[in-house]
Amino acid sequence: MQTNNNLKQEIILKLYVGVDVSKDKIDIIFYIKKKRYHYKFDNKKSGFVNLNTLLKKRFNVKKVIIAMESTGHYHINLADYCVYNKYDVYILNPKKVKDFISSMYEMKTDKNDSKAILEYLEIKERNNNLETIKDRDKINKYIKLSDVERKLKVLSQERARVIKLRKIEKTRIQMGVSAEEKIRNRQIKRRITFYNKELELIEKQIKDVIKNNKITKEKYKLLNEIPGVGFVTAIGFIALTSELGKISNKKISSLVGVAPHPNESGKMKKRSKIHKGRKNMKVILYMAAINTIKHHPTLKPFYKKLVEEKGKPKKVAIIAVMRKLLVIANAKMRDYYLKEGK
Repeated sequence: MQTNNNLKQEIILKLYVGVDVSKDKIDIIFYIKKKRYHYKFDNKKSGFVNLNTLLKKRFNVKKVIIAMESTGHYHINLADYCVYNKYDVYILNPKKVKDFISSMYEMKTDKNDSKAILEYLEIKERNNNLETIKDRDKINKYIKLSDVERKLKVLSQERARVIKLRKIEKTRIQMGVSAEEKIRNRQIKRRITFYNKELELIEKQIKDVIKNNKITKEKYKLLNEIPGVGFVTAIGFIALTSELGKISNKKISSLVGVAPHPNESGKMKKRSKIHKGRKNMKVILYMAAINTIKHHPTLKPFYKKLVEEKGKPKKVAIIAVMRKLLVIANAKMRDYYLKEGK
């Protein structure tokens, strides 16, 4: 698509850009003076450079506000590149965007997806400052992970994957004594031994990363001081919730998936539900909460009060303890960043 030469001379102070990300391509759309511009680039560094050249040099944009859906890992390199080049980057919840797209367009295409992402971004970003908007409905700027945080995240995810595979193998062990069952059990036990060694190796790598990085070491020490928070939970906080200490308690609870959301329709009122959130972190928090209700000086009686005095189901009470642990960790990290001036 050809651009108007006059645009080269005119400074565009702010531009909203919607991006649909796939494995190989990025599909972008934006409007200037009510005219729509649509481009496709390769989802690799050369494509990102072309995008930046288009916006910053060809269209002379001073501030770019760009949004894309969370797409596993396909969006990460683009998001990091945009942050490096001073864009305001938003990573949107795919389910919410999907619902928005289905309400706006009959046909699903890359162009319609990027257009809907753009419209969703404009609505959310412009309304974020309104006092009436609920905290969980706000969108937050993407925070680029440091190399150390990225490495810890990958290692933590691999640790969770290996634990899952080991658990599957353990459930396959049979109690029979036939020759076939004995052979099968020996093979299963070999795989379990392999996974145990993999876990040891991954955890050693994690400890080495902490040991060799001053900031991560400080964060780990602070988080490990929280009663009930051990090695696995502290690493989970650092690696899987990089937003910790940088956003509100409500937002971090919603992000992880331990914040209760109302379930109402007309006169019907059901028990509040928690949304999906970050599965690996929720599993870690759950195990930490189970340990915490046995030992923590304030959360132990808090859990007991919910169950025995208020009649809450144990599962609901455990989720409340998970949320409390997360809030305590969030406050710890917030104090740390304030102290360090970050």
